[in-house]
Amino acid sequence: MNLIDVKFEKLKAQGEGALICYFPLGEIGFDTLDLARTYVENGVDILEIGFPVRNPYLDGNVIATSMARISKKGFDVYWYFTEVQKIRNEFRDQPIELFCYRQIFDQMEENDFVALCEESKIDAILIADADRMELTTLDDLLPAAIYNLRFVPYNYTGDHIRDAAVSARGYIFLQATEGATGARDEVDAGLEGKIHDLKRKIGNIPICPGFGISSPAHCRQIKRMKGDGVIVGSRLVSNLITHPLRETGELIRKLKFSLT
Repeated sequence: MNLIDVKFEKLKAQGEGALICYFPLGEIGFDTLDLARTYVENGVDILEIGFPVRNPYLDGNVIATSMARISKKGFDVYWYFTEVQKIRNEFRDQPIELFCYRQIFDQMEENDFVALCEESKIDAILIADADRMELTTLDDLLPAAIYNLRFVPYNYTGDHIRDAAVSARGYIFLQATEGATGARDEVDAGLEGKIHDLKRKIGNIPICPGFGISSPAHCRQIKRMKGDGVIVGSRLVSNLITHPLRETGELIRKLKFSLT
């Protein structure tokens, strides 16, 4: 059984929401395993491991700047997968997904990418800007054990709904607000209606909003909206850069507690 499904079943039984956190793989000044331990040991339910690209156009300044810093180090895709394997070897039961853009296929063929995903024993991939043809191709290439997660934009269409209803597995990443990623003061007023609409139209698959979610209060609010979890990225990366690592662990604990 896919570890993402195992995690959501456990959380549902406990009445908890999932905390999914963006992990800046290769961020300057951090050891991969030290950072992974900080995330996992403080309550992250699913690691969303970011692969940097030159033009992360869905991401705001914090994550885009992080990706630029990492890219300057000159790591190739094979190095990133080696680091992912280190995380998997230490955390055998931790759900792990890869977050990347279609630009990854400028560096390698889709077949090679899928082979490395298999070798790394990840649970899912999320290519937020993949078009319908690319999603279908990846659905066909990926083994059943690895989910091709669906990103549903804030202004979703009937095509997004139909694709998600037929093909979504694991959970759906719902864009929680218009615009790029980045911490915001408030949760978008229209998010609750979108969560309810997707649940009504798509059925029994977890809906987890991301983009702009940055505080325990946001997490509590989305849990009250019947969101099944949240994705937090920019706030954590910003915290990593400006605070000691232990304080990021404390922030993760607060975010997780707000979902219990």
